[in-house]
Amino acid sequence: MNKTDLAAKLVELKTEYANLRTAKVTGGQPAKLSKLRVVRRNIARLLTFMNTQRKNQLRVYYKQSKYIPKELRPRTTKKQRLALTPEQKNAKTKKQAQKAAMFPMRRFFIRA
Repeated sequence: MNKTDLAAKLVELKTEYANLRTAKVTGGQPAKLSKLRVVRRNIARLLTFMNTQRKNQLRVYYKQSKYIPKELRPRTTKKQRLALTPEQKNAKTKKQAQKAAMFPMRRFFIRA
């Protein structure tokens, strides 16, 4: 199904849902009232499918670009977003690097 077919189906479902709601207010048949839930779920299914398709197309479009919209970025906590990268964590100052080179870790072992 292409975009226009999906949009047409959505409009059709929404009009059916509106009719069912008016039937509910006017005291419609129980069969119609039970159909309310089914139609509502179908609308949700269709919207989910449409949004998933749209997001996938956007992911393909922004794959090569430098900046990605916030909607497509991974959902993480602020702490995780602002955390240092592994390179930044392991970076040493010049003095620390010199000291580490001068005094390497001593390895002692017992000769049996």
